[in-house]
Amino acid sequence: MKHQSGKYVIGYVTVIIKGKHPEQLFQSFMEGGYPVWDIIYENQTTYRASIYRHHLEILNKLASKSDMTIITEKEKGGGTVFLALLKRKELFIALFISAIVLFVLANTAWKVEIRGVSVHIEERIEQKLLEHGLYSGAWIYQLESLDRIQEQMLHEIPELLYIGIQKNGTSYVIEAIEKKTEKQQTEQTARQLIAKKDGIIQKMFIKSGVPVVEINDFVKKGDILVTNEVKTKENEEDEEDAESVNIAVDGKVFANTWYNVDVVASLKPANDKLTGEKTTRYQLQLNERLMPIWGFGAPPYKQNVINEDTKPLHLWKWKLPVEIVQQNIFEYDSHALARSVEETKELAVQHVKENLKTTLGQDIEIVKYYVLHETEENGKVKMNIYISILENIATAK
Repeated sequence: MKHQSGKYVIGYVTVIIKGKHPEQLFQSFMEGGYPVWDIIYENQTTYRASIYRHHLEILNKLASKSDMTIITEKEKGGGTVFLALLKRKELFIALFISAIVLFVLANTAWKVEIRGVSVHIEERIEQKLLEHGLYSGAWIYQLESLDRIQEQMLHEIPELLYIGIQKNGTSYVIEAIEKKTEKQQTEQTARQLIAKKDGIIQKMFIKSGVPVVEINDFVKKGDILVTNEVKTKENEEDEEDAESVNIAVDGKVFANTWYNVDVVASLKPANDKLTGEKTTRYQLQLNERLMPIWGFGAPPYKQNVINEDTKPLHLWKWKLPVEIVQQNIFEYDSHALARSVEETKELAVQHVKENLKTTLGQDIEIVKYYVLHETEENGKVKMNIYISILENIATAK
């Protein structure tokens, strides 16, 4: 069984169970989430089996309720060695304290170095790292993931173009790059604004460049909307002497476009939400085998979401072949909502509008829409919607 992988590390006992229907005791024990292996049937009133040593007290409590007798036959594994070591208290205490000190020293951030930025930005990075728990003397296992810290730092310090956090033993090196303070000059070579889709021009905001279309013109995908070529001439009557000057093109051209969208919405959608109840468990992972060290039995909630965070153990710069797996078990409540057909249709249309804004940009304007077809079946509303949108169809070329 998979539970046997850690029995020699944690320690286990072989027990003899005597009484009426001992198999019922095993059933109750295993339903609580406690592993049992090497079950041997001797007769109708006697069974022999192996369990983790720290589960023996739980088995004894169940047996006392069932008027059964538990006899401990033998003990093996880490628990037995640990108990023998306890008899030499001085040696045990010294080894225990030394192991704790060694582990704490090896899993503390002793140096945090920031590279590649100005003094001003370096001070801001240092302050933000302190808020996220990364500083000299910080306990490593209280840190968020480095990827998460990097993502938050880029959001909190807009001046940063890039930031990378590298762990080297008990040291952390932060490499950062600042954004350029001066905007790169727009290329002055031939550029145009062209239509990225069909539409009827409704309005234009041209900062620079020469528009070649007018309001109410119908344009097709790929048509030129704005050009950067301006002709100048000393004598307006002499077009042959005109010279061309290239300028930067910048602007927006809004056109009326149409979209056909199919949407399906449920009349009884599921409403899932966390209740706020949470249980945390810890396990040791060795060669993809898990051994519980805190929190046993089945999850305490009928409906739960489990979030796992795995962190390797280090001894200074050396990574140990053991990882700590933290399981955060959250309880959630799930029940179906009841909505009317009209309310469901309204929410579906609103969802389509928000989705279009996310896809096309927040500067679009929804002019009008038509529900071309709708059906209601199997607790769902299906609609075909035709939507008129005012959007910027200009793209640089």
